[in-house]
Amino acid sequence: PRRVVVVAVMTAVTAMLLAPSSSADTTADLRSAVAAKRGGCPALRSDPVLEGVAQLANLETQNYANHTARFQPMEDPMPTLHQLGYPARKAKLLAGFADAHQFADAPQRAIYGATLFGWDTIPDCSYTRYGADVVTDTKTGKTTAAIVLAGD
Repeated sequence: PRRVVVVAVMTAVTAMLLAPSSSADTTADLRSAVAAKRGGCPALRSDPVLEGVAQLANLETQNYANHTARFQPMEDPMPTLHQLGYPARKAKLLAGFADAHQFADAPQRAIYGATLFGWDTIPDCSYTRYGADVVTDTKTGKTTAAIVLAGD
């Protein structure tokens, strides 16, 4: 079962890399927004596993929004992290969504949504690692932003 999950996550990450996506600047904008909301806590450390889970969350949300999903998108990253054998006592997914047909600044709106959803989680010093990802589907104009926080 663990191998199946690892293969699924790696497949999703590969699909995200090959799919139409946003520029690296929007993910950098998301990282800056998270850092700005960190308050007096130490800076979060970027983690490649959490990056992959954030990408997976965005892929699932994009598929759901485009009516191509076979299941609802991820809400809780802990089951995926447990299946990967990732050492975290707690984890949280913060997600944002915006459609370019409704908002000219859809990536910024999605980033705002994800960080607003984490108003009480991002400044929680017990979270020490994170992954972040922003994706815009160039065909539909839908933008998703995902932050995965993890702590011991």
